[in-house]
Amino acid sequence: MAARPGDDDGTLKRLRDVLKRLRDTAPLVDSDPDAFAKGVDDIAARLRDVTGSAGEIELSISTNRISHGEDEVFKSEARTNNLAFDIFRQGLRRLTFKPGLTDDEVHAFVVAFAENRSADQIDEDFVSTLWRESLPNIAYIAIDGFTEKIFMSEERFLGAFRGVIDDVVPGMVGMVQDDPGDDGPRQRRTVDDGAAADRADLEQRKLRKALPAEAAGVIEAIRGDAELIPGLERVVELVARVALKQPSPLPDADLHRVVVRALAAWLEHGEWQAFADSARSLRALIEGAERFPEPVAARLEGLWAAIAGPDPVAHLAHHLDPEQTDFTAWARWHFATAKALAAPDLLELIDACQNPAGVAFLKDLLRRQGTESLDPWAERLRDPNPGVVLEVIEVIVGSDLQAQARPLLMDTMKHPAPEVRAAAAEGLAGAYDIAVREALLPFLKDPSPVVRKAVVTRFLAAGDRSVSPYLASTIKSDMFPGFDEDEQRLYFETLARLGGARFVDVFEQALGMEEESGDLLSRFFKRGPSALIDTPTRRGAVSGLGILGSREALALIRKVHQRADLGLAAHCDVVLRLAARGEAAGEAPADRAPQKAKPLESVDVGAPLMGARALFDVARLQGRGPQPPRPAGAPPDDGP
Repeated sequence: MAARPGDDDGTLKRLRDVLKRLRDTAPLVDSDPDAFAKGVDDIAARLRDVTGSAGEIELSISTNRISHGEDEVFKSEARTNNLAFDIFRQGLRRLTFKPGLTDDEVHAFVVAFAENRSADQIDEDFVSTLWRESLPNIAYIAIDGFTEKIFMSEERFLGAFRGVIDDVVPGMVGMVQDDPGDDGPRQRRTVDDGAAADRADLEQRKLRKALPAEAAGVIEAIRGDAELIPGLERVVELVARVALKQPSPLPDADLHRVVVRALAAWLEHGEWQAFADSARSLRALIEGAERFPEPVAARLEGLWAAIAGPDPVAHLAHHLDPEQTDFTAWARWHFATAKALAAPDLLELIDACQNPAGVAFLKDLLRRQGTESLDPWAERLRDPNPGVVLEVIEVIVGSDLQAQARPLLMDTMKHPAPEVRAAAAEGLAGAYDIAVREALLPFLKDPSPVVRKAVVTRFLAAGDRSVSPYLASTIKSDMFPGFDEDEQRLYFETLARLGGARFVDVFEQALGMEEESGDLLSRFFKRGPSALIDTPTRRGAVSGLGILGSREALALIRKVHQRADLGLAAHCDVVLRLAARGEAAGEAPADRAPQKAKPLESVDVGAPLMGARALFDVARLQGRGPQPPRPAGAPPDDGP
């Protein structure tokens, strides 16, 4: 049974958005294929969202409107690009979208509709296409030309036929058209003539030309601290009044800019209480938007971003004073509970913010986003800016590393920035398994040393003995001599811990020791065994043998000591002494996940810290409450 949307879940609004998007996307099928494909993806996402929350969606189609139950979700009297008429004329009378809808189904539906909507001859092409596609999550009821002719047939036969139709689909016959046609001439009445419109336009141009000079005077008048608060509070109240007018004298974008600029002014002057009062007052108005007519409600909801979106939080982060602990806690509550910020927005703000207190504030908000929906995280982990990706990894690692976060980190190992690949490898601590092993193995020969060290450390911490042959292969490769001394030692020591005595030949080969010939002639020309020169590879091999600690390994170290130059011989002495005391082996690091961030404090503690003062009363703005006395000489207010 079709779900009946409630006024509180926004289903009707989302349905209207889907239908408008379908109307605007269909004409692009031939003229702009890229925009058409993008539009289809958007329609699919919106339909999945509305069916996922509201269940099955059933739409009734007539010539000029589309209804969901008793609610009208689309209506148009236009003669062209009329979605309702375009669907109606192709035979559809009822359309149902079910939960589980897929992108392929939506794509097939939209393409079929778009290709047939403007055809001169409609011969059930759209309906036939839907029938051929057999879309399990899109159901429909269609009426064809044959059925329409039957409805005009002999009365007795028609009655019997309609009886069958009414039994199968009650009410379908009466869904032909809701409103009568209006093809007759309309009575015209002149509201204003062209000359009056030209005069009004001229007056408006004069006013706009004078506005910059007037604005400069107003700014100078309220620059003093004593005048700033009442002046800007009056601006905030005027914004509220304008937002409630229908039609509004200002475009929504201008309202947004005015609110953001007023809030920024409070922050620039350190007026923390005034910022809280202004944002709180506008928030109360917006939260009651459902009490107003739909155009006003939509305008108010659009102001959420102006009081709690990226623009105001960017200004706040720039000016935030760490000493203002009460305001910081209140602002955390305000922005976290308003839910007007997305993880990508916060990442970009963190990357741009230069104020340490502001960065900490933004990171706190980012951590509160959690990893519930990993789609935005996956997108940002592919960001070419390493700073952005590192912030995402920090958030994921600092939170509970859920199972779905691990594939994202493994995929991030493909990022072009080495610091990102290293951070991703480190972030996989505590989540080691065969899949992680297979993802990390290729990076034993990564071009960047910081990545190679992170990967080897991860294998060592996990105690994965199966990677020993790969470590040995890297040590034998031509690239290994180019590693620095610390990295070579890390490889040898890791091979000793994980591979054990079965890889002694790898250490011996790395030492480059040639067997002395017992031939007297050879001894004569060679003049005795040559000294082994101190190199990073030999030092690393000796350190690994010391950790191995077996009799064969220690004998090999002593053999090197006999032929080593002074530097290498000294290193052999140190390793042999540590091995004798049992200190060379040590313990490998445990594969523990990075320390989680401390649990986040509830934002609710900040709600009452900045009081509860309101700059205006909503009932008074609507003209329902008593009007307070106005100061002498103040201009009269115009109610909405």
